[in-house]
Amino acid sequence: MKKKIAMFLLSGTLLGALPLNVSAAATGMQDESIGDLTYEVPEGWIVSSETSDGQITCTSSNNPIAFTAVFTPLDMSAYDQSLQKMLLSTMMNSFTEMDGYTESFNQDGTFESNYAANLRMFSYNNGDSDVTCTSYSLCSPEGIALFIIGGTTSMLDSDDYTTFTDITSSVKLSTSSSTSSSKSYTQYSAGVYKVGTDLPAGEYVVFASGSAGYFCVSSDSNQNDILFNDNFSTNSIITVNDGEYVNLSRCYAIPLSENPEVNTSASGMFKVGTHIPAGEYKIDSGTDSGYYCIYSNSRQDNIIANDNFTGQNYVTVSDGQYLVLNRCSFTEPPAKVEKTYTDSETVKKVQEALTSAGYDCGSPDGIAGSGTKAQIEKYQADHSLNISGNITDELLNTLNIN
Repeated sequence: MKKKIAMFLLSGTLLGALPLNVSAAATGMQDESIGDLTYEVPEGWIVSSETSDGQITCTSSNNPIAFTAVFTPLDMSAYDQSLQKMLLSTMMNSFTEMDGYTESFNQDGTFESNYAANLRMFSYNNGDSDVTCTSYSLCSPEGIALFIIGGTTSMLDSDDYTTFTDITSSVKLSTSSSTSSSKSYTQYSAGVYKVGTDLPAGEYVVFASGSAGYFCVSSDSNQNDILFNDNFSTNSIITVNDGEYVNLSRCYAIPLSENPEVNTSASGMFKVGTHIPAGEYKIDSGTDSGYYCIYSNSRQDNIIANDNFTGQNYVTVSDGQYLVLNRCSFTEPPAKVEKTYTDSETVKKVQEALTSAGYDCGSPDGIAGSGTKAQIEKYQADHSLNISGNITDELLNTLNIN
């Protein structure tokens, strides 16, 4: 049988895959950028960049260590996450067609909560030897990126994968791109926080910054008494109480009350009634071993049901529960749940806008009491909106509140 040589194929451009021999990771990291993304590589790596046919390629190396990032500019505003996943899958076709192609890991996720991402580890034969690669592909507002590292299977060790995890976990939007978002959120970046001092007690959605994130909630500042923790690829949901300590590593947190976008087309953690409707769902792990878990709360300490499975499975969830999907996803995207906003900043803006429009909410105080709810219902009825008394995107758009 004729042997094939793996190539990157993006926008009609071929880029030969690197036969890498990767050794131990360096201790420090240095900043690099490609497209609208920034990332870090070990200090001392020699970095070279080239542009051809609209494609940007960055190769970082410190012989014999090497790593390649490829970025293809493409406006993502016209692509929803399901189409983005198809783009990422197509980008990897040149590898999947290789002789002896075998996947040991393949998981979809999200990047910056709004864009599709994929992390996989695979092996193939390049005609001379077996090669193992780890890739992290993602969509961003301005294009598609592929980060890949690999080498002769027999020469790779755990340090090589640690290096790649450090790199992919550092990937983020450049400042100019991240500040262009139409809605801003209260965001707590990676670090250790004391609840009640550095951030308020409450419920938070925690998003992985790159290919994987980690959080730990503990009762003491030395983090010896761990209350709950988790590694996750896309997002998790946590509730923290005054006096506790939260360690966010390779991730960031946004208050759930601000309704940040959560990708329901990939693995993740979802609050029923907020991110997905209550009901029965069919889930699928593909060829991987999948796992689901239903919690009664976001302290993640009361399991209602869970299972490890391969192929397809069914779950039924009720409002207020939390569903975790790991290495699996919904076979059909769940129906969208109407967003409602309860954070004080948004409530106050609505109160001010309603008052200006002639609806008496009293003194704007950011508290969504019965008086405010009644005026919202009156405004919704007067403007032929869905009458709920809740602050929804429909209401915000009608009031011209961003």
